Amino acid sequence: MTIRFNARAALGAAALLFSLLSVPGPASAVSSVTGGSTAEFQSSGSRSGQWMYTIQLNWTSDVPTWQITLDLGLSACPCVCAGVFDFDFPAGSGSGNGGACTTLFNGKFACGGDPFVGLSTPVIDWWPLSSACRPHGSGAGSLVFFSDLRPRTITSLPADNLFVRSGTTVWSGRITGQLPSCVGCTQTSVEENTWGRIKSVYR
Repeated sequence: MTIRFNARAALGAAALLFSLLSVPGPASAVSSVTGGSTAEFQSSGSRSGQWMYTIQLNWTSDVPTWQITLDLGLSACPCVCAGVFDFDFPAGSGSGNGGACTTLFNGKFACGGDPFVGLSTPVIDWWPLSSACRPHGSGAGSLVFFSDLRPRTITSLPADNLFVRSGTTVWSGRITGQLPSCVGCTQTSVEENTWGRIKSVYR
């Protein structure tokens, strides 16, 4: 049997294959997160004298959430790194695996930021206690922390202050409402303390 090479047919097949490969597949869902924060002064109990901050979140994600990070916007606050944040255990909860389970969160304060989301300013991180139940799909939850710092009300922001990470993928959103301010900070910065000592020598 003789097999003849048909150049025109070969070119046609190649064009068909290219067109099939060029058709875009289903677009992945857009990941987003938004929320609002409230503050309540604790006048009794083990947290007496502190403010309880509660962040209500709504999210949509096509990948499981590994970590949620809040940029506090307090890099210029002199006592922000002096133990003015605290957490209960767990430090929040929310719907996991598209509502199939309840995600519990742990929380911590990081004075030097979080390199995984590209921040070098003071942040708070929350992460799911179990890798088997993570925020995924559409859901809602609440994150809680306590602070000696009094709240300020934020209605608009020049940039996003909330970051969500899944592996090496990071997306961002905004938290408005009541968040910690530098009011209630009782310590002075190293620069202020040093300058005060220098001036006192020459008085």
